[in-house]
Amino acid sequence: FVSMRMTVTPARRVDSSSAPPASHATIFFATEQKHGLQSFTFPVEAGTQTYNLDLLGASAWGGRIVALGLKPGEATKVAVHWLRVSDQPQGPAQLKVVSFAVEDALPRATVPATLVARVTNTGGETASNLQASLVLPKGV
Repeated sequence: FVSMRMTVTPARRVDSSSAPPASHATIFFATEQKHGLQSFTFPVEAGTQTYNLDLLGASAWGGRIVALGLKPGEATKVAVHWLRVSDQPQGPAQLKVVSFAVEDALPRATVPATLVARVTNTGGETASNLQASLVLPKGV
């Protein structure tokens, strides 16, 4: 894992009526096994959080890493608090909803349906004392 804690601030838009640009950053790295710089682009969100990038899926990541760099996207300002290379995710628990769907493929009107949420922890610490709630609009 390449793990980093950073604060992301979207750059100001000239036209406030347009949608904000997609925010991303790119990790660049070089290894002894492959010529040139390799890259891995990942999405970032505004605010301070820990990013845990599992680079084992990147075909060029392997062997001895001899260079490592970070480049924020053009529409993003980034302040890096720390950056670590480790065999485990780092930082606090970080929950992400992977999927949220009706359990049955073809739910029928007026028949109760089961909703299933799949949540994963991409952080380094264990998540505990979790609670979830669902607020439905009137009539549902």
